[in-house]
Amino acid sequence: MKRLQIDINPSKRTVSFKIEKGKYSVPNVLQASIYFSLIFALIVFIFAFYLMYLYIDIYAFLFIVLPIGYVVLKKSEVYHEVPITKDDHPRLFRLLESISTETGVPIPNQVVLTPFDEISVSGFINKKLNIGLISLRILKEKEFRAILAHEFAHFYGYDTILGGFFAYLVRSIESTRNFFLRVLEHSPHFAITLYALLGAAVFWIYSGIFSAIFFLHSRQVEKRADFIARQIAGDNPFYHGLLEYSAYSIYFTQHGYRWIWELANQQQQFTNVYDSFNLHYLMKINSDELKKQILENEKRGIFDSHPPLRDRLSQIPHSDQREKGLFSDSIFRNIHKLEEEFTPILTKYVHQLFWSAIVADAQKREGRCRYCRQQFQYLNELLEHEATHSETKEE
Repeated sequence: MKRLQIDINPSKRTVSFKIEKGKYSVPNVLQASIYFSLIFALIVFIFAFYLMYLYIDIYAFLFIVLPIGYVVLKKSEVYHEVPITKDDHPRLFRLLESISTETGVPIPNQVVLTPFDEISVSGFINKKLNIGLISLRILKEKEFRAILAHEFAHFYGYDTILGGFFAYLVRSIESTRNFFLRVLEHSPHFAITLYALLGAAVFWIYSGIFSAIFFLHSRQVEKRADFIARQIAGDNPFYHGLLEYSAYSIYFTQHGYRWIWELANQQQQFTNVYDSFNLHYLMKINSDELKKQILENEKRGIFDSHPPLRDRLSQIPHSDQREKGLFSDSIFRNIHKLEEEFTPILTKYVHQLFWSAIVADAQKREGRCRYCRQQFQYLNELLEHEATHSETKEE
C-alpha cells in the first residue's frame, strides 16, 4: 500500500517527504515540491471563489460556477481510437504485464491505438493507455518499454486523478473567461455588461495565476515519472527513447501534417501514410542535426506542462549508442494492416487542419474529386470520398 512518510528533524528544523509504493521511492525534494505546488493551487482556487462569492453576489456566483461545472463534466471529444486486447497483440500485453509487475500498478482498463503520435495515459477510474501509431516506427523495443514505464509512473503517483481534475479546471476557467467575453460583445443591458466585464477581468487574472501554479505541479510530476521510468527501464533506453520520441513527434507536428497535405494536393494517394512519412524522414532528414536544433531552439515558459527536454535529458547518464534490437512496431501483429486502416483517418484529420485552404481548393475544382473527377454537391461528401479513395495506389 502507498503511504506518505513525514519525518521531522528537530535539530535541523526540516521536514522531508517520501512517497513509497513497492520498491520505488521518489527523492524527498521532488516529492515535496509536488505536494506543495498542489496544495498552493488548491488554496488559490478556493480563495478566488470565496472572493467572488463575497464581492459579486450569489446570483452572479452561480452564473460563474454553472459554466465551469458544464465544462468539467463535459466529456472531451475523442477523434478516433481502436481498443485492443491481449488476444490481438500478445507481445504488447506481455510487455505491459512486466511493467505492471515491477511498479505494482495494474494494467489500464483500456489500451487503445490512435492515428497520431502521442503515447499517454488518462482516466479517473476507467484508466486508459493511448498508443499513437506514428511513434512506433522510431522507437526501439527497449526504448518503447521505457516510454511506457514513464506513463505507468503517472498511474503509480495517481497523477491522472489529480492532474486530470486540475486539467479540467484549467480548461473550464478558460472557457468561462471566453464565455464572459462573448456576453460582453452581445449584451443588451448595462447591468449584464457590468457583470460580464467583472467576470472576464476576474477570470483573466485568476486563470493566469492558477494555470502557472498548476503547470508548475505538472512539470514536477513529469520529473517524478522520468525518475521512476529510469529505475524500471534503465538510463540509456529512457534517454534515447525520450529523445527519439520527442524529436520525431515534434517534426511530425511541425512538418508532417503539411507534408501530407502538400502531397495530397499533388494528387498523391497514400496506401500507408505512416510508411511513406517514415521513409521521407529517414532519407531526407538528418536526425542528429534535427535533434540538436530542437534542443538548442527549445523555448519553455511558465505555462508549459512539461519541463524543457534538454533539462530532462541532462539529468540522465547515457552512452551515445542506442539500444540494439527491433523497432517497436514489431511488437504488434499485422502492424502494416493497422497503419493502412488508419491512413484514411489521418488524412481526413489533415484535411480538417487545413480547412480554409481545402474550401478554396474545392471551390476552384467546382466540387470535383482530385483523383477521379467525380463531382459532389456537398463538401463533406467530397472530403470523405477523397480520404478513402483507393482507385490509384501510392507511387
